[in-house]
Formats: sequence, C-alpha cells, structure tokens
Amino acid sequence: MSKMAAEDRKRQLIRRFTKTRELLLREAPFYGSLVMNLKFGLASCGTAYTDMRYIVFDPDFMERLSDDELRFVVEHEVLHCVLLHCIRGQSLNHKVYNIACDIVVNSNILHGMGVDKFKIDGENVMHLAPNGEEGYLYTAEQVYDMLYNYRKSIDVIFKGLDSLDNHDVWRGIKDDSMLEDEWKRQLSEAGGYSSAHIPPSAREMLLDLQQPSRINWRELLHDFIQVHNDNFDYTFLPPDRRFSEYDFFLPSFSEVPEEKIENIWFCVDTSGSISNEALNMVYSEIGHAINQIGQLKGLLSFFDTSVTEPVSFSNLEELKEIQAMGGGGTSFHAIFQYLSEEMKENRPTAIIILTDGYADIPDEEEAEGIPVLWILTQSEIMIPWGISIYITG
Repeated sequence: MSKMAAEDRKRQLIRRFTKTRELLLREAPFYGSLVMNLKFGLASCGTAYTDMRYIVFDPDFMERLSDDELRFVVEHEVLHCVLLHCIRGQSLNHKVYNIACDIVVNSNILHGMGVDKFKIDGENVMHLAPNGEEGYLYTAEQVYDMLYNYRKSIDVIFKGLDSLDNHDVWRGIKDDSMLEDEWKRQLSEAGGYSSAHIPPSAREMLLDLQQPSRINWRELLHDFIQVHNDNFDYTFLPPDRRFSEYDFFLPSFSEVPEEKIENIWFCVDTSGSISNEALNMVYSEIGHAINQIGQLKGLLSFFDTSVTEPVSFSNLEELKEIQAMGGGGTSFHAIFQYLSEEMKENRPTAIIILTDGYADIPDEEEAEGIPVLWILTQSEIMIPWGISIYITG
C-alpha cells in the first residue's frame, strides 16, 4: 500500500470513529461523554484494546465491523475503563480474567440494548456467567471464580470461549491509583444522565461513589469470623532481641487461606422506631458488603417483635428483590428465639443485627455461641456483649 493510500485509509478510520462517538453523544450520552476522555489510536493488535487512556483498533478489524458492531466495541472498551477491569485482577490468571471481564461487560451492554444476543465479526459475544445467569449480575472476580468452579480446568475454560478484545496491555499499566481516581471522577460526572442509559454494573459503582460505605466490610467480616472461629495459624518466632528484657514471644499471625464468607444471617430492624433514612442506610451497607467481599452469601430477615423467614442472597439483584417487612415494636429476643427453634439444622456462621438499638438487650447465652455483630445507627446505645459498630450519619 502506498503512503498516500495508507494516509487516506487512516483518515477514513478516524472519521468513522468520530462519527460513532458523535452518535453515542446523541443516543447514549453516558457512553458518549466517557469515550471523549479516550484518545483514538490505530495499531496491529488483532482486534481492539484500551489502557484507560487510549482506545485502539486494529485497522483490519475495524474495517470488518458494521456501524452497530463498532458502536458495541466502543461501549465495550469504555465499560472496561469504568469498571476498572484494566487495573484489577493483577494476581489472577490473565486469560481467565479476560474472559470474565468480557462476560460482565457484554452482558451490561446487551441489557441496555434489550437483546440477548449480538455478533461481533461473525461471532456471538459471551454474556452469560457459567451458572447461566447474566454477567451483569456479578463482578468480574465473581465470574472468574465461577469459571474455575464450573469448568474446573484451564483447558475446559478456554473451550469455545475467547475474549472479544486484546487485554495484554493491562499487565503493563502503571499509576493504578491515579487512573482509578480519574475514572471514578469521570463516572461521577457521567452519572448525571438518565439511569436508563447507565449499565447496571456502572450504576452500582456510581451508588458506591455517591454514598460511600461507612464500613470496610471485607476486613470487618473476615477478621470477625476468623477470630471467632479461631481460624489462624499461630507461629511463634524467635524473640526480637530489641525487646529481650520481656519474658515472652510475640506470635506472628499466618492466616489460613480464607474461604467464601457464607451463611451470614443479617437481621434488619424494621420497627416503628427506625426511620426510612436509617433503613436505607443499613440496607445500603449490606449492598456494600456484597460489593466489597464479592463471594458473600447471606441470609436476610427483618424483625420488629417477630422475625421474618430468612431469604438467601448472593448478589445485589437478589438482595433488591427481598421486600422489607415490619413496623411494630422491637424485640431482639425474637431473633434468638427463631435461631433456637427454626435454625437447628442450618446454623448461621454469624449474626449481624442492624438496628437503632432501642430494645431490651438479651443475655449473651441466647446467641448459643454464635458470634454477633451489632451495627447500630445510634451512637448512644451500648450493647454489653458481642461487637458493636456505629454507622450514624
């Protein structure tokens, strides 16, 4: 190809990308505003990629795409940036993580399009998690874990699955914190558009940015459960000679590799003393716990003077489907009575009670040895046993 022909080809591809960007600004302003922050580039990369600064296309790949396909790929790269896929998962198997990210991103885009299939360059895009549910219901890390749990081996994972775009550049991205802060800022600015244009996973991230969690649930639940289960390997090291006058050794804590955090029983106070604002606050915190931990599987009950039957959940969509019930007085005794009478076969790992605390406090014996964490919306309330955390506004 002559130099003049190459330059003409380059100009045509630039014009086509610009046209796609203008279309997104009109029809999908969430994506349109965010793609304006990515510089356009061309390179022999096989398909396309983003490093959170550029969106790059292989010229041959771009020319094979229809206008609708090109729009899909642009939205695909934007969502990788928004969901911070490019700087997450550094410690995970790169190829499997790539597939998990594409499943989540494609599912979000298809959800916005209102369709359940779409082809790019002649191939249907992946969008279902290994359990058969839509990828947008999960984080990339959750889908990654499912790929291993359902498909067992690397060879089986790759059978029939291939990443839509090229993610090799992600492994070389530097200044992660700066990029993360910049894209969170851009997401917050783009969040002013109608929620109908914002994909579900981005909407959840936006809620976290607008209403940050008051609790580091990942650390809190891990430490809380591990300590109560005595799930630590204590290795006593030789004494530090700087402190040789002390007649003891300090243990180093070597954590046993943590498993999924499962069977946590959340009991949410819906009595008349709980305001809608406080209820939204504690409900939001459960959502934050799911986001932060990723593999949290819990049970949710509501209580006033009685307790509703626990409903299981493992993701935000399931959590949102559980309707709050209650409105009368408050009885913590009802929680532990239900535990004693109805949960003999399915004992919770821990009980987390989210409440304003205005009720008679039962004796610790009623918990039957199960650790209890009190999440309180009123700082003046003192619970004499268990662990208390305050999330007052």
